[in-house]
Amino acid sequence: MDSVLHTPVVQEGEQTDRIYCSQPFLLRYKITYVGTCVGIAAQSVAWKTLHTSPSLKYFDIPGAIYKIWWWQAVITFSIAFIIYLLKLMYFQKAVWRELNDPVRANFFFTLTLTLTFLTIGVPEEYEFKWGTCFLFYFCAIAELFGRLLLWRVHLEVKAFNFACGSVSDKLVRELSEPTLSHAPAESKLRKAVGSARSSEWLYGKKLSFRNINLPAMLSLIGNFVSASLGSKELIKEEVGDFAIFLFSVGIFYYFMVLVTVYRQLSVGAGEGAIWSLPQEMHPALFFLVAPPCAAAAALSDIQGNFTLSCKLLFFFGMFMYLLMARSMHLFVTTPFSLAWWAFTFPMVAAGLSAAKWSDDWTKTAEANLSGPAHVGNDYHACFALVLILISTLVVLFITWKMLLTIYMMHYEHGRLRSLCYCNEKDSMDPKPAFFRFQDGLFPDDPMMTTLL
Repeated sequence: MDSVLHTPVVQEGEQTDRIYCSQPFLLRYKITYVGTCVGIAAQSVAWKTLHTSPSLKYFDIPGAIYKIWWWQAVITFSIAFIIYLLKLMYFQKAVWRELNDPVRANFFFTLTLTLTFLTIGVPEEYEFKWGTCFLFYFCAIAELFGRLLLWRVHLEVKAFNFACGSVSDKLVRELSEPTLSHAPAESKLRKAVGSARSSEWLYGKKLSFRNINLPAMLSLIGNFVSASLGSKELIKEEVGDFAIFLFSVGIFYYFMVLVTVYRQLSVGAGEGAIWSLPQEMHPALFFLVAPPCAAAAALSDIQGNFTLSCKLLFFFGMFMYLLMARSMHLFVTTPFSLAWWAFTFPMVAAGLSAAKWSDDWTKTAEANLSGPAHVGNDYHACFALVLILISTLVVLFITWKMLLTIYMMHYEHGRLRSLCYCNEKDSMDPKPAFFRFQDGLFPDDPMMTTLL
């Protein structure tokens, strides 16, 4: 099977706008396909929250809805995981290349993220304590160590030598500059070493923080979702402190990644443009919305009420939504692709945060009024319900659109065009080395161009 990796996998036909792919199915199956399971699994958590939330009892949401979504997520995730496991068995080098790609490596976190959502949204009749504890520790440790391995936070020998060379050049410039103050040489040395190491660590070509991109937000969301799982009453006594640790790590990485990604998106934008992204990547901007909303929900679960810190995170996420609304014309004109799944989970995260706030508002109102609150007039509950309903409609629409696209391609060309060839014009982007592999092993296709 490995011989496929050393043979030409792309054959150009007579027409110049097509690239015919002779790859096996497992080679064409990418880790990004597993990302579709996150949006489905998040729906089970959202509808379970609507069913069990005290402030939403007025709407009388049946529990069968979230169970249907949960079983659908289990089946979808099982199929996707088994297929990718077969790819790991037969094409180890292909999986290794995906692990070393700065974009696709982040989608390996969707495996643990989906598993965490399934654990949170599991029906009560299938829930037991030690199984939940095991899945919590498994997902949390996999996310922590996976981030250390994929982002290469530890100093490697080559990177250290590269940084030392830059430090020496920086030191010569710093010590040779005349200054008005008579600062000792030791302070100049510390300043030169510190500034050079910081700049090379964040933006050096040999280090990994320069390769942080929008899909890196997927690895951060797992920390907040795992913190919410660890705050459940069933296992809170056993893993509550570790859930706080996961939340702290997620907050640290989020602000670091946010600054780096925002700098990359802002620098290089054309005239009249807000983001320096190809058109197919525009839906991925919604990855900026999910972490603060998920962090607000996680902090609410940890503290037991929706405090001021939770509101700050929630409103920060709403502000990111306003930024997305400012760029709504970018999303309307984006052609359909697998990247549309990026619209789903941020809406669910915002709806979950609003539901947590609604529960806290209802609890406070009942305590002050010494009786049941009129939850039907609670705008927090209505807002949460609207957001989750919109996210559900988006998931259903994207699923229908994907199935319709595959159906039309099958009957138009006699085979699935997206799995057989791709258009050269669709595979062009301003940074081909950043968004896809160089060796032609994973060529882009028209329907699933972005994030692949």
